[in-house]
Order: sequence, then structure tokens, then C-alpha cells
Amino acid sequence: MADPHTEIASVLDWLGEGELEPAVAAVRRDLRTFERPEEAPPDGVDAEMVAVFDDVMTALEQEGTLGPTLIRRMNEVQGQLRERFT
Repeated sequence: MADPHTEIASVLDWLGEGELEPAVAAVRRDLRTFERPEEAPPDGVDAEMVAVFDDVMTALEQEGTLGPTLIRRMNEVQGQLRERFT
């Protein structure tokens, strides 16, 4: 979670109940189970595809939505991956 305070506040607001500070305090970065690997992407996935994946995550984190250009790029990547892995 990039910003536990903001993200948890949003969820609690949506739920209509809950205590923010105890929930935020329960987030422990030392228990994080995923870190971005520094290694190269797997065979069949190139740097341009990785850039699209990164752009998707950034858009979702910053805007909460995906625009038509990014959706088009995602569809292109999906088509390329389907060709490579089927």
C-alpha cells in the first residue's frame, strides 16, 4: 500500500464505519510479501510491455481509472502476449 492512511480512509468512508488510526497502525511494511523484482522480465515480455504494466499501476494509483489510450495499449499488449503464449 503506497499510502495506507489515504487508502484506508477511503475504504472506511465507503464502508461508512471503522476507526482509521488503529487500521493504519495495523499496516506493517515489514510484512510486505511483494517487492518489485530487479531482474529482467520473463521470456516473451519485453520492456515496452513492462512500461504499459507500470503505466496501468500508476494510473490506477493516481487517478483511480484508466483512460482510452491506456486501455488501447493494454489491449495491444494482451494481443501480443496471446500470440506469444498460445
